[in-house]
Amino acid sequence: MIALSGSTLSFTIQYLDVKFSGDVDSNGTIVGTFVQHGTSVPLVLTRTIAAPVPSRILARQPLPVTGGVFHHDRSGIDLTLPDGWSVQGMETATNDPGEMAVLTDAGHKAAWASVWIFRAETHPADIRNLLDDSLARKIASRTGKERLPTEGVVENYKILPGTEEHMLVNGQEALRAIGEYKEAAGEPITELLVWIFTEHARAYFDLRARASKFEIFPPAFEELIQSTRIP
Repeated sequence: MIALSGSTLSFTIQYLDVKFSGDVDSNGTIVGTFVQHGTSVPLVLTRTIAAPVPSRILARQPLPVTGGVFHHDRSGIDLTLPDGWSVQGMETATNDPGEMAVLTDAGHKAAWASVWIFRAETHPADIRNLLDDSLARKIASRTGKERLPTEGVVENYKILPGTEEHMLVNGQEALRAIGEYKEAAGEPITELLVWIFTEHARAYFDLRARASKFEIFPPAFEELIQSTRIP
């Protein structure tokens, strides 16, 4: 039990026969006495701020694709890859609960293609708001307002007007949007984003290609998205 009475903080841990009582200073330091099994010693508690631990990217070998179906062992999600597409690698950040399958398109022309997969229990009533929040966090990360481990900050990132759409994928709630940004000294990059959330797992698809070539990719990527089977 922990209690604060005026400037005195006290706590007890009965099964360890531990007691503590101390005075809280204006700087947050607590000077008191620690007692265990009848023996008391002075104890000073001070506030410290741990240095942030930088995120690291961990990789593992690509999971096998059987009959064109990619089965993610940690989430139970199945995807049917379009003809000529493959899984290039599996990545996760040390502070990210999910895992990302990096994909390669048939002609190796996409700037980036991936699906992030995460097993999580979610109340059905919360899914729509979580989808909207995922898009908001994506925008915040891309514009430098919030840092996500697998996202980079880019110049003039925006969601194209009229492209944000709530929809269903195999009966599961999803959100689709198209973003655009410009690489340094390059032409604009168009980015197709789709999130699919269920009660038990989540998937996030990301396809990037140069704006002038973007229209050749969505049909195959849409085929991949529509093949998603989430438990």
